[in-house]
Amino acid sequence: MASPVQTILSAVDGGARALPDWTEVANAVAELSKPGLAPPGAEAALVALLEPGHTIQVTAAELPHIQSPADMLRTAAIEALWTMTGDKYAHLCAQVAANSDSPIVRRVVAVRFPAR
Repeated sequence: MASPVQTILSAVDGGARALPDWTEVANAVAELSKPGLAPPGAEAALVALLEPGHTIQVTAAELPHIQSPADMLRTAAIEALWTMTGDKYAHLCAQVAANSDSPIVRRVVAVRFPAR
C-alpha cells in the first residue's frame, strides 16, 4: 500500500502505472492533515498539488459535489498547508486562487490568507 505522500505524488507526477482515484488522494491529504509530526515529504507533496505547471491526474469513479476533483484536492491541500505552516505558502495559494474558476478555492484562500 502506498504512503499518503506517494499517493499524492502519483497524482501529480504522471508516473503512476494506474492513476489514483481522486478519493484516494483526498484521503491521503486528510491523513497528512492530522495533528502531529508529518512524515518526510508531506509538505512538498501538498505543495506539488498547487504548483503551476503540475497537472493533477486522477480518475473519478464518483464525482464530488460542486467542485471538480482537482479543485477538491487543491482546497484540501490549501487547508492542510495552512494548518501545517501558517502563512508560509500564502503567495502560492493566492496564485492558485487567482487562476481558479472555483469560488470555493478562492473563498478558502481569502479566509485563510486575508489581504494585509
